Amino acid sequence: MEPETQPTTPVRPNGGRSFGFALIVVTSAAIGFALLIRQGSPPKNFGIRPAPPIRAAGWLNGKPPTAADLRGKVVVIDAWAHWCERCRAKAPELVKLHETYQNRGVVFLGLTPEGNDVATENKKFLEEVKFTWPSGYGAAQTLAALNSEALPKLWVLDRKNMVIWEQPASEPIEAAIERALAEQP
Repeated sequence: MEPETQPTTPVRPNGGRSFGFALIVVTSAAIGFALLIRQGSPPKNFGIRPAPPIRAAGWLNGKPPTAADLRGKVVVIDAWAHWCERCRAKAPELVKLHETYQNRGVVFLGLTPEGNDVATENKKFLEEVKFTWPSGYGAAQTLAALNSEALPKLWVLDRKNMVIWEQPASEPIEAAIERALAEQP
């Protein structure tokens, strides 16, 4: 009697390696896709929400804004730091935005978490990038309340003091400003 033989599946050379390679490619693509989606998505905890009180240890380029100064105004807040190269690179766009909207009642405010110990560097930065609007230093508490996770970062507040837009966003900042300006005061 002959022993029973089991049918065998032919073994392909490198068959296991091909599967492993395919698995790595698919996993890498999934991670890359997730990161791409996250970059284009609003930040976590984003939604129209009340803006925190704007507080800073001191102000450069003007007097500190009061709640009365900002009431009923559209406000653009820019978070920056004197050492931030991306802040410096984005500055011309922000200056142009300011030129476009300042005469339409939009208030621009700069905020930096840095303190008075770097006042000279902060003043030099503002001069070099041509920011003429009031900029508060020592504003870490306000920036934390705005959920600032990176620099530079922008927010738009509507006439009711609600945060209606922040970076990153699916619409350009100009669209958010126009939307806010269209609201009745």
